[in-house]
Amino acid sequence: MPTKQALDRAAGVLVGIACGDAIGRPVEFLSPTAVAEQFGTIEGPVDGGSPPQPAGTVTDDTELTLLTASSMVECQQFSPADVSTRFVDWMGDSPLDVGYLTRDTLQKIATGKDWPLASYEAYKQTPKGREAGNGSLMRCAPISLAFQTDQSSLISGSRVLSAITHYDRRCQWSCALLNSVLAQTIHGDSPDPAAFLDRYDHHLPGELKTVISEWDSTSPTYDSGYVLSSLQAAMYHGLTAESPRDGIIEVVNHGGDADTIGALTGALVGARFGATAFPTQWVETVSGTDDAINLSQKLLNMEFPTFNAEPYSID
Repeated sequence: MPTKQALDRAAGVLVGIACGDAIGRPVEFLSPTAVAEQFGTIEGPVDGGSPPQPAGTVTDDTELTLLTASSMVECQQFSPADVSTRFVDWMGDSPLDVGYLTRDTLQKIATGKDWPLASYEAYKQTPKGREAGNGSLMRCAPISLAFQTDQSSLISGSRVLSAITHYDRRCQWSCALLNSVLAQTIHGDSPDPAAFLDRYDHHLPGELKTVISEWDSTSPTYDSGYVLSSLQAAMYHGLTAESPRDGIIEVVNHGGDADTIGALTGALVGARFGATAFPTQWVETVSGTDDAINLSQKLLNMEFPTFNAEPYSID
């Protein structure tokens, strides 16, 4: 039976994603100078963005995270086929934002291709430099809640969930790292990326090893959608901030890929401090926080079947 603190921290992960996403959305793609000129200092949810939306509006980061969580709760297991179907249906409703590689993959699935083939084809056809975006990292956190005490399933589930749209090994293992840190933190342990490196060193891409080794000593990059840049920036702020508010506000005022890095930072500070540590005004304003809390509690309380598969060896 999860403790009250674990339940609060699990809720904090999904609430943090929604809050970081919504607060970062209006300043996405802006430089720090442009953020200051247009908004002063972002202190919470505000109107604006491109296209303009009301304060608290979330993007694909939150929507795909909650779709993943809903699939797992309703199926009572992690079903990549069901998740991919929900993603295709979601894109058919013309969402506010869809990443380049995610769109390409889901369009291929919509034509009738199985998700493994669609994802692999999209990966191979993507121009060099765009094949390892952060579009799966931003939505992978439900795996950390469902398999928080099953490390093997957590690693397999993280990699396969990533591979639905992002085949690149840097994306797969970045999701595995983030979810391992989240699961560790939910249960009150000190987050330790180095322990992940020690355990999975021989599996990890070299660039990811560097990020893990230097996450707290390298100046983050905010204006890139590259998965490792986003991961490093989120860990830098999410694992050192003194409160959820401090972590998210510091990140989003840098602009750049503010919604996604804000969401990732939000997940980490949420795991550390819990949902109850977020400003009440944020939680009341941001879309999806009620669903985030409800789904997080179900994910943490349910017993999920073991998931043991490699990308493309299933379905």
